[in-house]
Amino acid sequence: MLFYSSCYTSLSLFALASVLELAVFRTTLRRNLCQRLALYAFMGGTVTLSATVLLFVPHSALLLTMAVAWVGTAAALFFKVRAIIAFLAPLATLILLLHLLFSAGNMPLTGTNSAMLNLHILLAICGEAFAIGACALAVLYLWQRHILKKKLLKWIGIEMPALDRIGHLLLFCLWIGFIFLTVALLTGAIYSQLHSHALADGLRLKITWALAVWGWYLAILISNKMRTNSPRRVARLSLGGFLLLALAFFGLLWQ
Repeated sequence: MLFYSSCYTSLSLFALASVLELAVFRTTLRRNLCQRLALYAFMGGTVTLSATVLLFVPHSALLLTMAVAWVGTAAALFFKVRAIIAFLAPLATLILLLHLLFSAGNMPLTGTNSAMLNLHILLAICGEAFAIGACALAVLYLWQRHILKKKLLKWIGIEMPALDRIGHLLLFCLWIGFIFLTVALLTGAIYSQLHSHALADGLRLKITWALAVWGWYLAILISNKMRTNSPRRVARLSLGGFLLLALAFFGLLWQ
């Protein structure tokens, strides 16, 4: 009972943050106040969900939501990119809502799995969280660039970070997410070698797709290092990479 109460509390706080962020875009009055309240609600949901994960048996959906929430909180507090909450709060609400509706389909991390498999799942979840953060930052970068290009003055009142700051944070999330995904693939390979049972065809296809996603992110980072990609192109490629990652890791292609 306490488990579901904590989940519903987190869900309510994330939903409240989403509504407040929507108010930021729909009204010209008290935008800064709505944005601050949205941040406080989002942080409250993050802390509540973290306590839930620590006190009860964690599920993959809860771990992913918690990781995404902490990425958003860190971006808002330490990098002053508060606008990212407008994208991550609805996403956290959706993941939690789906978890509560279809909780039987989530994978709990319990003692029945090997330590290597648990480590692989946790690393993959962290990689997904940073990829989601990069996707939100890419949308924010492209949206703010459009605002500045079209000179939409009605949006200037919103507290918006500089494009350079968003670009640097986007690259940071891409690098950290890529590192987590790389180690996740390595631990998955080690687990497969330790357990000699044959892989199912669907799992083989998922692994192949995951390697393709890893190669996509590697190409983005290498091309950016070689100065062949503009920040706008990096943002667009990040959106494409997130779509591929969702198909590979979120189970949209393989049930």
